[in-house]
Amino acid sequence: MTQVILTGKTKHGKDRIRQHGDVWNIMSGGSSGHRMVLESLHETSSMRMDDGRIWRFRDARSIDKLDDEDFDWQFI
Repeated sequence: MTQVILTGKTKHGKDRIRQHGDVWNIMSGGSSGHRMVLESLHETSSMRMDDGRIWRFRDARSIDKLDDEDFDWQFI
């Protein structure tokens, strides 16, 4: 799977890297278009279900490949 390393440009970007890590998987948009959909490597987000169970999941986000406001990135 193709991966990128993110570097935070803004407080928001730096906070997301602290929370989810700097290495992300590219889910779509790696070779064409102006946006990439990324997914964190680990289950770093969670939600408590009505029955009390905790559902853990990976974070996903879309970034602008040309000039994202929050992140710089590079292919690994």
